[in-house]
This record gives sequence, structure tokens and C-alpha cells, in this order.
Amino acid sequence: MPFSLSVDSGFQFEDNINAAQTNPQADVILHSSLNTSFHWAATDQSEVDLNAGVGYSRYLKYSQNDRVDFAPTSALTWNVLLQDVTLTFYDQFSYTEDVVTQGALSDLATFPVFDNVTGFRASWTPDAWLFQAGYSHDEYFSDLSALNYLNRTSEYFFARGAWRFAENTQAGLEASASITAFEISAQAGNTSISIGPFADWQITEAIRATLRGGPTIYLFDAQPGAGSNSGTRLNSYYAGAQLNQQLTDYLSHQVSVQREVSLGLNEGGNFLTQLTAAYSLTYSQTRFLDIGINAAYERGTQTFQNEIVIAEGLGFLVNQTENYDHYAVGPSFTWHATDKLTASLNYNYYLRDSNLAGRGYQDNTVAFKVDYAF
Repeated sequence: MPFSLSVDSGFQFEDNINAAQTNPQADVILHSSLNTSFHWAATDQSEVDLNAGVGYSRYLKYSQNDRVDFAPTSALTWNVLLQDVTLTFYDQFSYTEDVVTQGALSDLATFPVFDNVTGFRASWTPDAWLFQAGYSHDEYFSDLSALNYLNRTSEYFFARGAWRFAENTQAGLEASASITAFEISAQAGNTSISIGPFADWQITEAIRATLRGGPTIYLFDAQPGAGSNSGTRLNSYYAGAQLNQQLTDYLSHQVSVQREVSLGLNEGGNFLTQLTAAYSLTYSQTRFLDIGINAAYERGTQTFQNEIVIAEGLGFLVNQTENYDHYAVGPSFTWHATDKLTASLNYNYYLRDSNLAGRGYQDNTVAFKVDYAF
């Protein structure tokens, strides 16, 4: 079907919507959304795909947190096929406010950010080789004045080349670079580059593995008042490994470990490093019921400005380094009542520990949703 439309509605109970160590706030959140997808074979060699989702969340008690969401998968994509060359032009956009799913954040009820990425990529597969290259422009900003330090534009570049040993097995070299500029000087503009080997390996028909890693270098611009005319340099690395296995016709699981460096989310923090280990298990005994469980652990380090309060209305900012641990685990149940009607029930438990006082929390979330596809 070239066009599809679905709606969903449900509720969520959360016992710590402000991700706070003390005085947690509990609330019930009503949510509804509209999701569309469209596929158009424009010519024999090109196709256009649109996936978009928009929703609204209503907080019954703390209505100041009511929000609009755009699904992270919302994107417009145009693929052009030219023999062994594929050109892809895309625009991907999202607006989210989630806090507990991001290990670097705490003591916040919402974290509204809009992210729009526009770009293109080209893939060339001559014989047993694979070559890819691409460019994207990213607009990242918040509509909350307290978070305007996040507002930035970035240019991203990537390239990779690989030898394909088999249809789903390849190994090669990849490289990426970025240039980022912020609207205000609270965060330092920067350039980055990373390069390293990667491999995708179809070990057996049921087991697939992905490996990658290499050095990452960030060069940060000098900031006003920093006491130096020169910026700073970060020498680090990225690494990732993922293993997928289809244990039986009904049971599959996935495990992954990833270490990455990314731009900071808290004011005064230019970057954060995070190690993430995740596991998921899916069981589908019948076509009507899916049961899953997801677990993740994040270990991160970040620097940022933290307010030290001396008395009411009196305080000062200091630069601090935080080491945090973030845990998430929860089961999920999905019932396919008919081909068009689906119901799901999810529970998630989040725990955050920190070496800084007041930045840990616990959160329990129960969500129920009904989805209908027209």
C-alpha cells in the first residue's frame, strides 16, 4: 500500500516525572498520536518515502509539562538508483522532551529539543566493493530559553570503503568529520574527526555481528573569559560491537556494547563520554502476542557548570566533573488483536547514581497504548 495511516492513544503513570533525588513528582500522562507513511515509485529508478508521526502528551496534575512530540523516525527520503550507484536525499526531524532515557540528565521534568538533519549519501557497489560518502546539515535547538545554550548548527561528513566477502559480510575503513557552531558562547564551537576499521559479519544464517572502532579527536574553540587565546583538544576513541542471534523461530536476542564521545547536554559541558551496554530479548510464540525485555547500563563522564547555593537567592557557578551510572530495565507485552488493532503494555525502571550530590534518582513508568491502523 503506498499510503498508510495509524492512530494511537493511551496513558502512562510515572512516579518521578522530574527525575529528582528528593521530592519526586508523580503524574498520569495521557498521550495520543497520528502516524503516516507514504511510498511513491516516482520512476523506475527512483522512489520517495515519507514517515511522520506527531503526538500530544497531557499531564493530569502538572499541566506545565504538556508537550507536542514528533517521532524520531519522522523523515522524508528520496532514493535514486543508477545501476550500481544509489543516491539518497533525506530530511529527518524530531521534537522530544524525554529526560530519563538520557543518562547525562537529571533533576529535570522536560528537556525539549528540536533536531532537523538534512543531507545526502551515495553508495557505489562495483563488483565486490562498497564505497559510501555523505554530507548532512543539522539544526539543533530548544524552544525553552533556559536551554538556549544548546542551539547550534553542525556540518557532518562521512566516507567508508569495504570489501564484501559475501552478500552480508564486509570489512573496511570508515571516517567521519564534523564542524559545529553555537549561537552563544556558553558552549565551545568545535571540529572533530574520527577514523577506524569496521566489519559486518554474517557468522551463520542465525547469527550476525558488527564491529567498529578507532580514534576520535575534538578541537574546541577558545571561549571568552577562559584566560587563554587557544582552545582545548580532546584525544579519545569510539568503539562498538553488536551481536544478533535468532535462537529459534520464536525467540531472538541482541547484545551490544558501545563507547562514544558526543557533545555535552548540560551548560558548560563541551562533551561527554559514555559507555553503553544493552541487551534485548524478543519472544513471539504466536502471531498474536510478543513478549520482550530490554536492559541497558550506561557509564558516563561529563563536565558542566553546577550551581552552589549558599542561601536562598544567593549562589555561584562552579565547573564540576560528574561520573554517573544509569540503569534501565523493563518488560513489554504486545497483543495483535487483529491485523489493524494492537495493544501494548510496558514497564520501565530507571536508576541513576552520581558522584555529585543531588543528581541521582529512581523512576518507575507503566504505559498502556492502543494502536489502530486504517
